[in-house]
Amino acid sequence: MSVASRKRLGISLLSILIIAALFLGVLAISARAETVTFEGDPLIYIDDGSGGLTVTGCADGTESIVIPGTAGDKNVTSVKAGSFYQCGGLKTVTFASDSKISTLHSCFIDCPDLVSVDFGSGGKLTSVYSSFISCPRLTGVTVPSCVVTVGATSFCNCPGLTSVTFEAGSQLSTIGEAAFSNWNIGEGTVPATVEYLTLPASLQVLGQGAFHGMPVVHFSLEDGSKLTEIPKGFLAAEGKEGHPGTDTEASSTFNFITRVFKRLSKPYAFTAAATAKACNVLESVDFGDGNSLTRIGEAAFKNQTHLSSLDFGEDPVSASLRIDGNAFAAMNNNALQVDDGDDTALNACVDELLFPAHLTYIEDTAFKYARVRSVVFPETNSLQSINYNFMGIDGNDAQPHTDPLNLAANCLESVDFGTSNALALIGEATFKNQSHLTSVEFG
Repeated sequence: MSVASRKRLGISLLSILIIAALFLGVLAISARAETVTFEGDPLIYIDDGSGGLTVTGCADGTESIVIPGTAGDKNVTSVKAGSFYQCGGLKTVTFASDSKISTLHSCFIDCPDLVSVDFGSGGKLTSVYSSFISCPRLTGVTVPSCVVTVGATSFCNCPGLTSVTFEAGSQLSTIGEAAFSNWNIGEGTVPATVEYLTLPASLQVLGQGAFHGMPVVHFSLEDGSKLTEIPKGFLAAEGKEGHPGTDTEASSTFNFITRVFKRLSKPYAFTAAATAKACNVLESVDFGDGNSLTRIGEAAFKNQTHLSSLDFGEDPVSASLRIDGNAFAAMNNNALQVDDGDDTALNACVDELLFPAHLTYIEDTAFKYARVRSVVFPETNSLQSINYNFMGIDGNDAQPHTDPLNLAANCLESVDFGTSNALALIGEATFKNQSHLTSVEFG
């Protein structure tokens, strides 16, 4: 047996042992714990073993629940995992302002009628893990300032979300893998659009696929953001460059999310093409002033063909920034979404794309097919390398391809590298076939 096979077998056996232990633990608790109810309260409780109460469910037909801070003369300390699994009819969940619950884990999975969740204010909630997977009618989430972690898949497959907001003074440090992703949302389902998504300054870790498949129109980081990396495929519209919705199953982000759901033993049948096309709505990105970014990951904003405003912010905290391959491929180039020959429907060229002074590396095809008129680096900057096909046009030398995508990208007129830079490499085909390029300043 190969090393890889032994590792896989070991992981499988470990998973079985963990699941068995949890199952036996639940049976043991169920065997010795008597349920507790209170008049006028639809919730069902058990003793938590420490003098408090654990929520385990609610009476049949309940549409609205309030998780209280106390019930009877005891504190309500937790909600048992799986308590409200597939709880049809439940529409609203509210946490009282004096809630004692610090962690939610796998509590409200597959609640088909759940419309709203109010976490309240003044509570003690610090962590949410996998708690609201597949709640298709949930329309909005406001994460309280006391929450530190929104764990993996916490609000995954909630295609009805139109707002995700973070309370002022947020202490949030981590958003886990696939936390708000739309993955297995059903045949023909198109996710709703989130107009504004602003991540709090306190955020330090953004997991891969955290917002994969969520259509966002305006994305920003709060000023002073501590986030150091925008992950691979962050708000990409999956597909070939300039072709959102094509070849999505071959994408690295798609394969990553598949692995996540295999680990969770969840079915996966992502309607990738429909979701990818729906995600092609991003118009602006603002990384905020005083940010800590050191890396913008591969294909982070790929195929956002309506992205016309890109602001890297001023006074960054980090000493250097790297932009990975395909990060902004097809930026502002909607040629394939308009009728052939209808130039009036093309997005106007971005007049000026201003890069930050601390940018050091731009990887292959980072802005391929971008529809930009002028590229500018500050007078003094740290740029060292622009790699292969930064903004090149496909085709033989001096014979650019005449397909709509390439024609629309052929609008670059000037490039200014600043007067003082560290530039050591301009890669192959960096500005190939940009036939309107008349001004290049090397400094």
